Amino acid sequence: MTPPRLTVCIPAYNGAAYIGDAIRSVLDQAFTDYALCVVDDCSTDATVDVVQRVNDPRVRLIRNPRNLGLIGNWNRCTDVADGEFLLLLHQDDVLGPGFMT
Repeated sequence: MTPPRLTVCIPAYNGAAYIGDAIRSVLDQAFTDYALCVVDDCSTDATVDVVQRVNDPRVRLIRNPRNLGLIGNWNRCTDVADGEFLLLLHQDDVLGPGFMT
């Protein structure tokens, strides 16, 4: 299988209030050659539940076995990305229409 041109990684920690909007902003892009990976850093809120409710094959959830901290989780995102390019999208950010063109 050919890797996607772009991997969008969302490092997450207790972001249940925002992460759904971040994910939706990626899925709504016209550009489609991407994978979306949410890397959860041992959230204690409903972040994982929100991500698991997304029904899209491009979305992958990775849960760290232990809390890596902010920078450690960003590094984990770079480790799991398999696209030619990487976009690190923070859990409380959203992409505008046409951002990924």
